[in-house]
Amino acid sequence: MCPWPEAACGNVEAPELNGSSNIPPDECRTTSSGWEFSATRGATEDRLPADLTTFVGRRSELAAARKLLSDARLVTLTGVGGVGKTRLATQLARSLRRAFADGVWIVELATLRDETVLAQTVIDALDITEGSTRSRLEVLRDFVRHREILIVMDNCEHLLTAAATLIDSLLRRAPGLRVLATSRQALGVPGEHLMPIRPLPIPIPGKMPESGMSSEFAAVTLFVERAAAVVPDFVVTSENEPQIVQICQQLEGLPLAIELAAARLRVLAVGELYASLSHRFTLLTGGSRTVAERHQTLRATVDWSFDLCTGAEQKLWARASAFAGTFDLEGALAVCGDTTSTAESILETITGLVDKSILAREEDTGRVRFRMLETIREYGESKLDPHSRGTEVRQRHLAWCVGLVERAAQDWFGPAQERWCIRLRTEYPNLRVALEYCLTELRDHETGLRLASPYFLWMACGSLAEGRYWLDRALALSPTPSIVRGNALWTNAFIANTQGELDAAEAMAEECRSLGGKLNDQAIVAAGNHMLGCAGLFRGELAAACELMESALEDYLALGIRTDPEVNLRFELGLAYLFTGRPDLAFEQYDYCRRVCDEHQAPWLLSYALWGIGLIEFTRGELHSAATHVREGLLLKRVFRDTLGLAVVLDTLAWITAADGDALRAATLLGAAAQQWKTFSRQQLFGYKDFVAQRERCETQARRQLGDKEFADGFSRGAKMSIDDLLTYALGDRAVPKRPQPPVQDGASTSLTRRQREICQLIGDGLTNKEIAAKLVISLRTAESHVQHILTKLGFTSRAQVAALVAQQRTVSSNPLDGR
Repeated sequence: MCPWPEAACGNVEAPELNGSSNIPPDECRTTSSGWEFSATRGATEDRLPADLTTFVGRRSELAAARKLLSDARLVTLTGVGGVGKTRLATQLARSLRRAFADGVWIVELATLRDETVLAQTVIDALDITEGSTRSRLEVLRDFVRHREILIVMDNCEHLLTAAATLIDSLLRRAPGLRVLATSRQALGVPGEHLMPIRPLPIPIPGKMPESGMSSEFAAVTLFVERAAAVVPDFVVTSENEPQIVQICQQLEGLPLAIELAAARLRVLAVGELYASLSHRFTLLTGGSRTVAERHQTLRATVDWSFDLCTGAEQKLWARASAFAGTFDLEGALAVCGDTTSTAESILETITGLVDKSILAREEDTGRVRFRMLETIREYGESKLDPHSRGTEVRQRHLAWCVGLVERAAQDWFGPAQERWCIRLRTEYPNLRVALEYCLTELRDHETGLRLASPYFLWMACGSLAEGRYWLDRALALSPTPSIVRGNALWTNAFIANTQGELDAAEAMAEECRSLGGKLNDQAIVAAGNHMLGCAGLFRGELAAACELMESALEDYLALGIRTDPEVNLRFELGLAYLFTGRPDLAFEQYDYCRRVCDEHQAPWLLSYALWGIGLIEFTRGELHSAATHVREGLLLKRVFRDTLGLAVVLDTLAWITAADGDALRAATLLGAAAQQWKTFSRQQLFGYKDFVAQRERCETQARRQLGDKEFADGFSRGAKMSIDDLLTYALGDRAVPKRPQPPVQDGASTSLTRRQREICQLIGDGLTNKEIAAKLVISLRTAESHVQHILTKLGFTSRAQVAALVAQQRTVSSNPLDGR
C-alpha cells in the first residue's frame, strides 16, 4: 500500500505520517543483545546531504519517480555515468521525507570496493549502534522490520550481486521499507521497477532556438547557472547564446559534462570552450574535489563504466563506435562480430551493454535500434587500435553500408519501397560516415561512387543538395572511366536538372554519353541521352528533347532496361509531349507508368504518374478528377522525403483549387510550394515558361479575389507550415473541389463484404496478393478475385487507389471501408 496516497501523482507533498508504532518503546532504545537504535521513533529522520548547488530541471522525472515509488517497493534509477542519477535520487528522497515516519536515509556506495562489508556500510549509514555478535544482515533486518523507511542505495553497479541480495532480503522482511537505488545496470531483484534517466533536454541539433528562448532547455539553464558560479559577471548575450547552445548540444545534455565544461570558463571564453570540445576527454577535468574521484573528470566516469564490463562487452563497445547515430542487430552482427561470434553471442553482449546503460534501446517502425551517446562512442573509439582493429572495423562498416544500399537498389521498384525509404533515412548517419571514410582515409573512390550512385537515395529518401555534394566529390576523385562512373554521372545530372543547374547537368550528361561510347556500353549512352533530353526539356528546346528521350527509350526497351529507368524517362517525355500540344500522347505515357507502378506496387513513382494524369486532366478542365489524382499522388508521398515531388504537386493543386474558386486555399498552397522549391532549386517549376505562366495566372486570379493583403497572409501561412501540417492541409476535404464524388457506385464501400474490407486494409498495409493469400490462408486466385471485386465495387482501376483511400480514411474518425 502506498504510504503517501495524496502524493502519488507527484504534484502534492505527502503529509507527515504519525501513526502508532508496532515496535515496543524499549526496543527503540536497547535490546537484550546489547545494541540500540539512535533513530528516534516518531521523528522523521533525514540523513540526506544538503544541496550546495541548485537542482535544475527534471520536473517530469521527479513526478514520474514519485508515482513509481508509490506503487513499487524497489525503484532503480538507471543511466549512463554522469547523467545525474544520484542528484535526482537525492532530490526525490528529500521531497518524500514527510511520507516516511522513520526517516529517509542514503547509503553511498561509490567508494566501497569490498562487498563483504556492504551490510556494515548500510548499518553505518543508518546510524545504528550495536555491540552484538550477530550477522550484520540480521541486524539490518531487525532494524527495518517494523519501520516505515526509505533507503537510497546510491551507485550499486559495481556491487550488483551483493546489493541485490541484501535489498531482496530486507524487502522480504520489512513491509514498510522502500528502496530507491541508483545504478548503471538493473539489480535484477524480483519486483524491481526500472526508470531510465536520460540526459537533460537540449535544442534539436542543427537548430537554434529563437533569441532569448534557450533558457527553456534545462541543459542550457544548468550551464548558465554553473558558469555564473565560476564567473560572477557571466550573462547570456545575443553573441554568446548560440555558442552556449552548441556546447550543450555537443555535450548531449549530459549534466556531468556540462558542469565540467562550465568550470573551464575560469580560463576560457565561451567561444574558446566550444572550439576545444573536440578534445572533451582531456578538456573536461578538474571537477569538485569533494565528489567521488570518478566524477572529477569525464574520462574517469567513463573508465568506471568500461571497467565494469566483461571482455566481450568491452570489445563490442569499441567496435560499435564505428556506427554513427544508431544501429540494429543486423549491423552489429556484420560490423562487431568476428570468426567466433554467433548471433546469440552478439545479442547477449548487446543485452549486457543495454543493462549497463552503455547502449540505449530505441524502437521505431517495429525495429529495435541501439544508440550510444557521442561521449560514450568517442571513448569506445579510443579503445580501438587505429593501426589494426580500428581499420578492420571501419572497413567492415563500409562494406555493410555498401551491401545495404545495393540490397535496397535490388528491391527498390517494388512493394518494399516504403520500408527501404524509412530504413535508409534511419541509416543516413552511417552512410555519411562510410562515404567520408572511403573518400578520405581509405581513398577507395570507386566504392564511394557505388555507395552514392543510387538516385533514389537522394531524390526519394534524402537531400538533393547532399547527393550533389557526395557525387561531386566522388566523381572528382575517381576520374577513371567505368560503368560505376557512368551511373554516378547519370544520377548527378538528374539531380542537377532537378535543381535547375542545366549547364552542369548537360556537361555531366555529355560525359556520360561519351563514356558509354568509349566503354561500348549502350545503356550508359542511353542514360546520357535521357539526361540531355531532360535538360533540353527545361530549356524549352522541346523538339530536340523529344528526339533525345525517344532515342533513349528505344535503347532502354531494346536492352531490357525496364521499370525504374524507363518509368522515369516516360515522365519527362510525357511533359515534352504535353508542352508540344500532344496531351493524348502525354496521357498515354503517364497511364502506362501508372499501370507498371501499380503492377509492381512501387508507390513513389506511382505518385508521379498520378500527378501527371491529374495535370493533363487539369488542362482539359476536368477539375474534380484532376484533384482526385493529384491528391492520391500526394498521399503516396507521405512516407518519402521527396521535396521535388511535393513542390510540383502543391503547385498543381493550387492551380486546381484556384480554378475551382477557393482563392485563399490556393494562396496558401502557392506559399507552401514556393517554400519547397527554395529548399532545393534556384528556379521554381524548373523555370519552364509554360509552368511559370500558369503559376502567375493562378496568383493573379487569387489576388483579384482576395486583395493583396489577404493573399499575402495566406501565402505566408503556407510558407511557414511544417511538412506534416501542409500535407494534412493539402489532403483535407476542401482540397477536392466541391463536386460530385468520384466514380464509386452508390453504397459501394458499405456493400463490401467483411472479407473484402479486411483485404482493403491489407492492401493499405502494402501487402501483395500473394502475401494477402498467405496471411488469410486462402489461395492466390481467391485473393486476386477479391481484389478485382473490390476495384469493381469502388469504381477504381488500381490497387493504389484502394491503398490511398484506406490511408486517407485512417486519418479520420469514420472509415467507409469498415461498413459501419
